Amino acid sequence: MMVIITRGIDLSLGSTLALAGMVTTKVMIVYPGLPIPLAFFDGIGIGTLCGFIVGAMVSWGSVPPIIASMGMMNAYRGITFLVSDGQWVSAHQMTNPFKAIATGRFLGINNLVLIAVLILLPRMCFLQHTNPGRRVYAVGSNPEFIFASILSVFLHVFSNYSQFFDSFHAMFYNLLYYYLK
Repeated sequence: MMVIITRGIDLSLGSTLALAGMVTTKVMIVYPGLPIPLAFFDGIGIGTLCGFIVGAMVSWGSVPPIIASMGMMNAYRGITFLVSDGQWVSAHQMTNPFKAIATGRFLGINNLVLIAVLILLPRMCFLQHTNPGRRVYAVGSNPEFIFASILSVFLHVFSNYSQFFDSFHAMFYNLLYYYLK
C-alpha cells in the first residue's frame, strides 16, 4: 500500500509471501517444538529482507520499480521452489498450535480478522497522524520538491518497499490461505 502511495509498484509481494510462508512452514516441520512467535519472526525476517532487496534496487540502484519487482518476483519464485524441493506443503504437516492461530476465535471473532485489524489500524494511524506518515504522501505527490527539501526521497522509497508491516501481512495471508484450503 505504501509503495503505491509513493508512485511505485511492487509485483514481487506474492512471491515474497510464498517464500516467507514456505520458509516458515519448513522451519515448523523440521522444528515442531519451536515457539510460534519465533517462527513468525522467521517469516517476517524473510519478507523484510526481500523488501530491502527490491527497495535498494529502486531507491539506490535507480532501477524502475516495475523492472526491479518483476525480476525479483521471478527470483523469489525460484528460491521458493528450491526451498520446497518442488513439493507442496499442506496444513496437515503443520503443528496444531500453529493451525490454531488461523482456526481459533477470540470473543467470537476469528483470529485472522483480529490480526488484520491489529496490523491495519496502527498503519492507518501512522500514515494519517504522524509526520513521517505524511511524508510518505509527500514523496508520492511531489518527489522533486521533497528531494529539494531536507527529506531523503531515497530513504523513504527504500523504507516503503521494505515495510515491516508487509511482512506481517504476508504471514497473515499465509495463515488465511491454509485456513481456507
